[in-house]
Parts: sequence; structure tokens; C-alpha cells
Amino acid sequence: MERAPAPGGPGHEQSTRYRHLQTLPTTPDAMLTWLRSQGEKGNEERDPDQDAFVLAAGLLNESLMPPDVSAGLFRATAKIPGVVVVPDAVNAAGKHGVAVARYDAYNPGLRDELIFDRKTLELIGSRSVATKATDSIEAGQVLSTSAVLERAVVDTKGRRP
Repeated sequence: MERAPAPGGPGHEQSTRYRHLQTLPTTPDAMLTWLRSQGEKGNEERDPDQDAFVLAAGLLNESLMPPDVSAGLFRATAKIPGVVVVPDAVNAAGKHGVAVARYDAYNPGLRDELIFDRKTLELIGSRSVATKATDSIEAGQVLSTSAVLERAVVDTKGRRP
């Protein structure tokens, strides 16, 4: 199997192929254990909870994810210490969903949010929000936002869905 680095930073070497993603745990506790096991070992400066959140975000944003694994990632990220549930978050396309959010351990003053469809728990977008005011940024200001409009699989290279 070809191995490619998964998004998420140092220590997160994992295949992002769909067949591999199908083998990931789907229960929240098992998924959280797996996320934490992928982090960088022996580096006291790293925050394993932040790294687990970032890895989950990277996998969800960059991969075509099996629905049960996506739901497992949503539920696992909600169990990470410091994560809060935002009952009504809006993606870049204006679609409302539920988000899991975490204050960034490496960038104080920033909260990262993963926004999910309320019914399917599939990722529909993400955003970063300033939590502290600076000279040019207001607290609560959305700094970046995205929306997942469509994900699809095609049977021929170069073909669009």
C-alpha cells in the first residue's frame, strides 16, 4: 500500500487512501485512541490533544471519508479535552451545521471549528475565529472559512463528477 503523509503536522504518517480509511475505528473512544497514537512521540512541547484535533481536521478536510468514519471522527473530536460543541455554526456557503471547536494550543487567540451536517455528521466546512482582539482584528472575527460543496468519485482520471 502506498503511504502518504496525512495532513496534521509532524508525526502524522498515515495513508489517506479510501480503503485504508475504511479500516479506521468508528466508535468515539477507539477513534480518539487511534488519533492520539498517531502523534509525535517523545516531544514534551507537543500537545497531544491539539495534535489529535488537527489530525482529525486534516483527514476530514483532505480525504473522501467513509460516512461511518466521518461520524466517528466527529464524535471522537467532541471528546478531546478543551473541545466545545457549537450548536449552530455556518460554513462559507451559508449552510448551518453543528461544529466541534478547539482553542488552538499553539496559536493563542484562535479557535478552529469543524462544521458538520446535523443529520449525516459529514464535514460541510470549517472556520477559524479570533478569540482575542488585536490592533487590526476584533474578537469574534472569522479569519478563514470554507465549505465542502461536493465530494465524488469518478471512474476515469481527469473526469469531473
